[in-house]
Amino acid sequence: MSSSDIEVWDVFSGIGKGQRIPGQSATIMLNMPLDFQVYDMFWKATSIHICADGGTNRLFDSMTECPQKRNEYLPDFIVGDFDSIRPEVHPPHVVLIVHAI
Repeated sequence: MSSSDIEVWDVFSGIGKGQRIPGQSATIMLNMPLDFQVYDMFWKATSIHICADGGTNRLFDSMTECPQKRNEYLPDFIVGDFDSIRPEVHPPHVVLIVHAI
């Protein structure tokens, strides 16, 4: 394999510069603290937005100082068993993906 056969992907090149990562890319919000400005950079750089269960609460809570932005940052999917997501946080039109074991 020669060096001309190698393609380097820099998935972080567009983050923070207002550019989208080319192709299908996703941001997944987990149930852990994260500064909204950091999440916002990833949100704007990716085409699919997913919250993992309680991560939906984190996204919602990260916008307490600017609640009008909540309608701009609705996840495309919420994935999980929904034991952590608070009822007032769940957007009614978002696709829920339930996994059961």
